[in-house]
Amino acid sequence: MTDLADFLRARLLERRALAEAASPGLWSVNAESDEVVAIDGITVADGFALSGRQLRATTAHIAANDPKYVLADIDAKLALLDDFLAEYHHVCGDKLSAACGCSPSHSPNTRSTRQDGGHER
Repeated sequence: MTDLADFLRARLLERRALAEAASPGLWSVNAESDEVVAIDGITVADGFALSGRQLRATTAHIAANDPKYVLADIDAKLALLDDFLAEYHHVCGDKLSAACGCSPSHSPNTRSTRQDGGHER
């Protein structure tokens, strides 16, 4: 599980770095739906190569993924990942370890962070 969790966390942190480097949110679509504009009035994206419904959908999609939204979304996903890991893992020393089998010296009396206080079987 930790390999998958590490992979997911790394991808989310990469996305966070991109959002933090981008023009500040909130982003919106201009009146003509052909540009995405940042809160400071600077054009973030121009849909000049598109037309009609595709243009409106593309600029709306870009605006919906402004940095402020992306950062909040990443924070929520990281919190869910942490909650999931805490529920299905327990604490051994100062780090999370796979429940029951993390090491030969693991004692079943180790404090569990699972809500039911139990261990994986």
